[in-house]
Amino acid sequence: MINMLETPQGELTIDHTGFYRGGLPFYPVLDELLWNMNLEQVGNPAFFDAHVDQILHFTQEVFPKIKETTLGVLLYQGSYSFDQPLTSDEEEKYADFCLEHPSTAFQLPLFRANLLAEYLHRLIAFFPDDLPVFAFFDVSNITSPTLAAKLLSSCRFKHIHLVVTGSQVPIGITTGDQTPAKLGVCLPQDAACTQEVFSHLDQLFLELREQEYRILSEELLAEEWNGIDELCVLQNTLSSKGKRLLAGFEAAGGIVKFF
Repeated sequence: MINMLETPQGELTIDHTGFYRGGLPFYPVLDELLWNMNLEQVGNPAFFDAHVDQILHFTQEVFPKIKETTLGVLLYQGSYSFDQPLTSDEEEKYADFCLEHPSTAFQLPLFRANLLAEYLHRLIAFFPDDLPVFAFFDVSNITSPTLAAKLLSSCRFKHIHLVVTGSQVPIGITTGDQTPAKLGVCLPQDAACTQEVFSHLDQLFLELREQEYRILSEELLAEEWNGIDELCVLQNTLSSKGKRLLAGFEAAGGIVKFF
């Protein structure tokens, strides 16, 4: 487990035996600091300039003095409301999004996840390249494991280290001394995720609840299949590029299980 202690200075002290991402050790260190940026209204464009000012103050005035003992910065922490109502400025973007994605009960959450990821990645541009950026999400209020996996997929938050609590499936960074999973589940692109696809994947995750496995984004298969021997793929969900990547996985000795 990750034990966090918030100090008056807004620091989070990490006491752990090692982070793991993709089955590989990740920052296996003790007593380094994860600095909480304490940003308010994350994702709200009206606050973007204020957030940039806060980040620049940290990177220019604070970070040089504490660089040697810094693990990274915490950009977001909480239970993000992925189903909050649209603003008038977002309605046109959402209409375009709906034209490109299947009609499901999860269109709005996926759209919100895109906006949040966009916002956070814009903020990351103001941090030094060698400073890891983290976000802590609690998804205990999301009942569909597939939806949780899609909202916080490695493809959507590619440059942010996610620590996720309350999830029924392995998302982001896991902790502890564990054996790297050899089984993978391919997560289809958003455009292929119909309501039926969500149902089939939810059932698969339920069946795998006692097994060790990893979730791989279709778009990043070649980057994420290291260490995976078998890959579960839902029939008729792969894009043309995904099929080519899957052929590469099989050529490298991997086993594909369609369901």
